[in-house]
Amino acid sequence: MITFVGEAKPITAAEVAKLAASAKIGVAEVRTVMAVESRNSGFDAKRRPLILFEPHVFYRNLDGKQRDEAVRVGIAYPHWGQQRYPAGSDAQYLRLAQAIKINEEAAYRSVSIGMGQILGENFKRAGCDSAKEMFEQAMESEANQLGQMLAFITGSALAFHLRKHDWRAFARGYNGTGQVDKYATWLEREYAKWSRITSKPRAELNAQDLKDAGSKIVTAADAGKKAVATVAAPTAFAALDVVNQALEPASEAVSTAKNAQGLWGWFQDNWQFLLLSSAVGLMLFACYWAWRSFKEIEDQRVQNARDSMNVRI
Repeated sequence: MITFVGEAKPITAAEVAKLAASAKIGVAEVRTVMAVESRNSGFDAKRRPLILFEPHVFYRNLDGKQRDEAVRVGIAYPHWGQQRYPAGSDAQYLRLAQAIKINEEAAYRSVSIGMGQILGENFKRAGCDSAKEMFEQAMESEANQLGQMLAFITGSALAFHLRKHDWRAFARGYNGTGQVDKYATWLEREYAKWSRITSKPRAELNAQDLKDAGSKIVTAADAGKKAVATVAAPTAFAALDVVNQALEPASEAVSTAKNAQGLWGWFQDNWQFLLLSSAVGLMLFACYWAWRSFKEIEDQRVQNARDSMNVRI
């Protein structure tokens, strides 16, 4: 049984920069395409390359009995949009496995692969000798996938449009004429974000920058901070209310102590108030300590995200 799993190495910021430079395309522009095509990730949860199986492409890569069999199984039809794509990566891989049993090379030519979602039919422009080789390279690393994407962009004369930020022309050449406006809008939006992020030295990236770049580390820290705030803040305010309610009788008690009983008698009569005040003070201190500790953790996570920044950060 084919597992479709290779080494599945994530890409690093250094690899993105190196590959972008070799293609003479800016890092922000490269990151923009990566974000639109695959949300900056080339693998699914099972460490398989992201794919989309295209039944209409499989149909045109077959003939005779093989085509008839593919149509019968339900994984080939003549026209794009004839049926909805099944949801989820497992469903896509089920189709690919069925297609491989009919015609292996035609099957790999019929999937959009990895970070760039390059159709296997374009294996030559992606720098490979076959669609199967293209897929096998994609299994090993996201750097391979990005290399294929950039080879396709430069080999299809699309780099000019990308450098000029002509998003409509790039979208038309990269994704076809079907949804040019939608893709152009996505590209423009992502470029606005990535041009801001990549223009900063890494040491100056803040938590919001890293979240915008897809940081799961910082997003998790932010969620935890909100959770602490949800619990700690109401507790602190409730504690303050208790203190305020206790202050008025305490003030009266202090006055009485001065006028009549003396300090020791006041302590004896108001020990419950003192105990409550101590408890409230400890509670407030605990809330402050939790907030400060989490702030330190968040700051460390931001630093870690900067230091080890890759596509998913």
